[in-house]
Amino acid sequence: MSIRSKIGICLVLTLSLGLHWALLQTVAWTGMLVRYSREGSLAEAIAKTFDGRHPCSLCKVIAQSKAEQRDKEKHVPWFAGSKLDPAVPGLTHTACWPPSVAPLVMIELPTPPTLTWEPPHPPPRSRA
Repeated sequence: MSIRSKIGICLVLTLSLGLHWALLQTVAWTGMLVRYSREGSLAEAIAKTFDGRHPCSLCKVIAQSKAEQRDKEKHVPWFAGSKLDPAVPGLTHTACWPPSVAPLVMIELPTPPTLTWEPPHPPPRSRA
């Protein structure tokens, strides 16, 4: 698989999951932090960036585009209500029981036979 096809697949996945909005929002927040930190302290810059009362132009464009996308999705008949839901439709409650296990049965294994013969040679002697 070539690098171009890998990049294309990643791009399509990114767009289909909506990660492009997160990437753009991150860029907007970074720019806001830099701009607001020049005007005051870092704590003030963080507060202004994330309070929602001081949006930058990119934040406004992102919010407007996301709202337009949601409106378009409402008007597409096959997409309306097609959100993935892990629940089974019509199932109001579930019950779980532990698995049934057969009782353990202890069996006696035969003991191995003992060795009764002597080694054929005497043990080696150490050289001192």
